[in-house]
Amino acid sequence: MVFMLGVVFVIIIFSMFFLEMHEIWNYQYSIEARAQRAVNAAVEWAMDDTYRSDGYNYMDVKEAEKVIYEYLNEDLLGIEESNANGGTKKTSRGEKLYSVKYNSVEYLGKFYDGVTKKTLAKGIEVKMTVTMYSNMYLEFGGNGLFTWDSTISSTNFRTDDNMRAGAGL
Repeated sequence: MVFMLGVVFVIIIFSMFFLEMHEIWNYQYSIEARAQRAVNAAVEWAMDDTYRSDGYNYMDVKEAEKVIYEYLNEDLLGIEESNANGGTKKTSRGEKLYSVKYNSVEYLGKFYDGVTKKTLAKGIEVKMTVTMYSNMYLEFGGNGLFTWDSTISSTNFRTDDNMRAGAGL
């Protein structure tokens, strides 16, 4: 009887641990998908269509700088303020779910165009650190924090066959 109770106890402990790991994996996937959506939106918003008919897809860096943190904060944290440091996502009860810290935002293939007098780039790369707060069982084995670094990048993928240079001629 005691042996069976011990086995049931061990099964319950492992089940709770795997449920916690599953929750962390779900949050990690959700956070990275939302960050990717925000970076894609910033690239699309800032795209300069001046050279699009010639097959070049560049974005205006000044336009991207205006919206990148707003999009990231809105998608990841549920706030619309433009904060370059990141922030904390909380539940409706005020419990911390996770924190996001933006380490750097880099513009890929950045160059100055003398014709349009703009700084253009081919894409954006955001490096961030995410800390998830455990509200369940990992707190027994440590501090209840799970941290990972993530790099999200996006290049301009908008290409219409009828607008490319030489297409349809």
